[in-house]
Amino acid sequence: MPTTPIQTTSPASEPSAPAAALHETHARIAELAQSNPSKNTFFARALEVVAKALASPYAAMYVRSDSNVIEHDCHCGETDPAFWKTSLQHFLTDSLSLEAAHAKLFESRKGVGRVAFLSAPLRGDAGEPIGALALVTGQQDHADAGQKLMLLESLACYASYVAQTPKSASSAAGVALSSGSAQAFERAASSSSATELAFAITNGLRNKLNCEQVALGLVKNQGVQIISISGLDEVVKQSSGVTVMRAAMEECLDADQPLVSQGSENWSSESIEKGHRLHLDWRTMAKGDAVASIPLHANGHVAAILSMRRSAIEPFADHHIAKVQERIEPFAPALLLVQDARRSLIRHARDSVRSTWNSLTGPGHIARKISLGVAVLAMLWVCFGTATFELTVPCTLAPAQLRQVAAPLDGMLATVDASEGDQVLTGDILCRLDQRELLQQQKELNAEIEVLDLEKHSAMAQDDPVGAQLALANLKFTEARLEIVKLRLDRCIVRSPIDGVVVTNGLEHRLGSVVTLGEPLVEVAPLKNWLLELAVPERDADDLNAELGGSFATQAKPDLTQPFRIARIQPMTEVRESKNVCVAEADLDSVPSWMRPGMEGMAKIRVGPRRVWWISLHRTIDYLRMAFWL
Repeated sequence: MPTTPIQTTSPASEPSAPAAALHETHARIAELAQSNPSKNTFFARALEVVAKALASPYAAMYVRSDSNVIEHDCHCGETDPAFWKTSLQHFLTDSLSLEAAHAKLFESRKGVGRVAFLSAPLRGDAGEPIGALALVTGQQDHADAGQKLMLLESLACYASYVAQTPKSASSAAGVALSSGSAQAFERAASSSSATELAFAITNGLRNKLNCEQVALGLVKNQGVQIISISGLDEVVKQSSGVTVMRAAMEECLDADQPLVSQGSENWSSESIEKGHRLHLDWRTMAKGDAVASIPLHANGHVAAILSMRRSAIEPFADHHIAKVQERIEPFAPALLLVQDARRSLIRHARDSVRSTWNSLTGPGHIARKISLGVAVLAMLWVCFGTATFELTVPCTLAPAQLRQVAAPLDGMLATVDASEGDQVLTGDILCRLDQRELLQQQKELNAEIEVLDLEKHSAMAQDDPVGAQLALANLKFTEARLEIVKLRLDRCIVRSPIDGVVVTNGLEHRLGSVVTLGEPLVEVAPLKNWLLELAVPERDADDLNAELGGSFATQAKPDLTQPFRIARIQPMTEVRESKNVCVAEADLDSVPSWMRPGMEGMAKIRVGPRRVWWISLHRTIDYLRMAFWL
């Protein structure tokens, strides 16, 4: 739901309504710490106060305290708590490992509503993480989520502090923290950028401490980036004064302790004044003014450097430096939080990459470094390594030669003796034509031969040579006709011309029909003379050439692979399954007995070595070229 942003207030103005409400929330948490004897009860009540302050319909908390685990959740409003519980509990679990405040913004598909999951860590006496709290809140935009996240971190910090503080000091802790970290996060919530907050800090300190100049720089990549100098609208990085000041700040960063260079003896540590040459150079450029730098810590590391320059007649005292560090150090995490909340998406990605790189290249994290090394080696292999490029294409077993058996004469199909897939030997019967008419002709001719033989003998007995010769001629003519009938009877039985396998035989449904002379009846393939037809997509046709080898597996026995070698590539493409393909024929080294013509499978053609990146991306590159004419 929409919330009203915290407005910036000047020192002389009254606090805004949100700021007053935040002070009231701090007071309520301090009161709970006084009135509740156990941490379990305190954290449960404090969770409700925080959820109410941020108008949250559902909130959850996980705390490890004195070897005990404290878990609480609370719900208010009309929404169903079960709707939020599972997602927020997962978010809370992830937050425990991050040990830092973070948010996740969600938007409805129609863009009419936004909610955010916010989480902030809870810390113990030594600043170590002991748990986290998470809640759901309505949002207007990313900036609103960032402001609420800073308020949540302020409240979590305060709740952690008073939970570890004795009761007698709890009420005082409310006032102390209000002027420390709570004030810092309130001020941060009203700032549009880290630079604006830094200018407010430096200008305020310059007036309060009567300094000539106050500068604030953020630690970036083991260096310091000055973002604010009091009295100046912008920081000119190339100026000599800024360069000397930045060098002094980086000297303080390396020392990780306050450094002072001045002519007075009020400073208690002589080594600090005399042992750091860069601060002495800054002091020399400032014509003898007293200069000092203070490291500001956040999350156990130096996050920012505060540098001050004051007249030599008003040197710094050790208690001044300690007090400034105590009051300003709570602004360090607020600066980082505002900077992260206001950065662009590109900068966020860049910072994430940089942070990940620094964590990987820094000390420790052996497992991460090994993973990074493996990833780098894999990337180098992808860019410069080679691998065998293989084409995976569908394939079909086919006979190298087919013997077609045609109808030897006109006739009616009587029987079919061999079906598709049957193995046959030379001379085995494939089918039969009807022989009844021919058999009848054979009987008639046999009877006619007997009559003519009797006529010949009768003419010879009657001493009729002419009659005998005529009977003999008729006899020979009839015997020739009989031989033709016998030949046709033999042809009615269709036999296999070779040893092989019946490939096609669709005669079962044609029994009783008439076939004509020369009509194809059966196709027989040789047993050992087969080839493999490879249907290669036309986009890969250029990679094909004779003598390429590979292996294939059929769908009947996918666990068994057989080698092959391409012998011929057909010059014309074909359309198969609505795709244009180039057909390549490959010879097989051996043909197992279980293989049958027409079996389908997949074949891998070993084209040869190619760059790994090309193998992975060439299809995408070709698509982009065709789609966008690149």
